[in-house]
Amino acid sequence: MDRSGGRRHPRWKPLLRGRRVPRRLPLTPALLGAATLAPYGVLGVGYLVLATAGVVDVRRGDFPSPGDALLVGWIGMAAFAVYGIALTVAARSYWLRTRPACRMSADAE
Repeated sequence: MDRSGGRRHPRWKPLLRGRRVPRRLPLTPALLGAATLAPYGVLGVGYLVLATAGVVDVRRGDFPSPGDALLVGWIGMAAFAVYGIALTVAARSYWLRTRPACRMSADAE
């Protein structure tokens, strides 16, 4: 089993089989997703903390009660926050695993 971890294209890709995956190809969408989902989820959870404490009001919207809207908000915002943070951790891990090797110059020896 090949365990290249996203650094080489898999066998089932006819023209790209075995070639290196450009570092930017998986990192660009991962970093863009992390940069949008994590703050959205974390700020949303912060808002819901204020709403739960009664500092701000939550509109009922299409839900039977404001409490139901608050519950759905907690579930959704917690999911965004967790997914955004997990995506950040995964992108950082891939970033570190695929970084170019640091070469020492002759002067540094």
